[in-house]
Amino acid sequence: MEKISGNPAILKKVNKDLIKETLKEFPKSTKPQLAQKVGLSLATVNKAVEELVESGEARCLGYIDSTGGRRAKCYKLNENFELILTVFIQSGHYYCAVLDMDGKVVSSAVHQHEEGDWTQELYNVIDKSLAGCDGKKVSSIGVAVPGSVNGDEISNIPTIPQWEGFALKADLEKRYAMAVVVENDINAATLGVYDKYTGTGAKNMLFLHIKQGIGAGVVINSKLHKGRHNFAGELSYMRLASGTSGETLEGTLHRLCNDRKAVIELVAELLANVICVIEPDLIAIDTCYLSEEDAGELKKVLSGYISSEYLPRIFIRPVQDVIYIRGLFVLCVHKTQNSVELYQ
Repeated sequence: MEKISGNPAILKKVNKDLIKETLKEFPKSTKPQLAQKVGLSLATVNKAVEELVESGEARCLGYIDSTGGRRAKCYKLNENFELILTVFIQSGHYYCAVLDMDGKVVSSAVHQHEEGDWTQELYNVIDKSLAGCDGKKVSSIGVAVPGSVNGDEISNIPTIPQWEGFALKADLEKRYAMAVVVENDINAATLGVYDKYTGTGAKNMLFLHIKQGIGAGVVINSKLHKGRHNFAGELSYMRLASGTSGETLEGTLHRLCNDRKAVIELVAELLANVICVIEPDLIAIDTCYLSEEDAGELKKVLSGYISSEYLPRIFIRPVQDVIYIRGLFVLCVHKTQNSVELYQ
């Protein structure tokens, strides 16, 4: 993120980005309403909005009903001005989607990995998606990978050993000359899940993924918490009383996976530890071992560890492809509309 101090051209971009973010959250806003919400002068907002309309990034929806004074025009972002391309890689497949700026999926496709070079195959998948955009501008590319992402480099990615230590983000930016986001798949899903549940008012959330492996994403104060080395959420390394000596949580789960009651007790023990540390408002669980109806039993077992007044809302629901897509979309929008950081 670029740091600035008083550069007029970049301050102008900051103002436009603030207005674009506000229009995304409050479509059909008038210029005076925008000025009030973003804390800028009406003259500054007038100029910025007119430039956004002229460039095609925003559009005028006409006049709103009069409340006694002059009728004012209202505006919204042009959802078709730019597109965002997302790819998440899971179980040997590339799940691709192109979205407009409202987050609506314009097109989607699934490609299976064949034997050979993963990087070249990803190029081919992206090229096909770009070719299907009918010449419309794509502003950014988001890729979710089944591994850790530290800065530019990928690590701990056993299913794609070719990418161990590979700077995929820099490679894609060089090839496609546009903004690129590369993120861990569980982190992308966490943002998608959190976006889905924003209406609940939750600011702190744990997303728990328990399938072939165990992973988690943590949201604190409405922001994804990744830790100093992006290690936050690696719950598979935890040791619990249910496990045997030296047994990882993942090993314990695989040993108990055919016993539903034992799995509930194991997950309850795990959540009790997490709740004591971050006290989330909401826990969302994606697992093939439990069903939505097990949430009540899980909370009952949890109440044996922790007083029920401290227990968060718990949902056990499958995470669909659209959630990963939504998480990547949120990251890409943030990347393209928040590329500048002000500092004093």
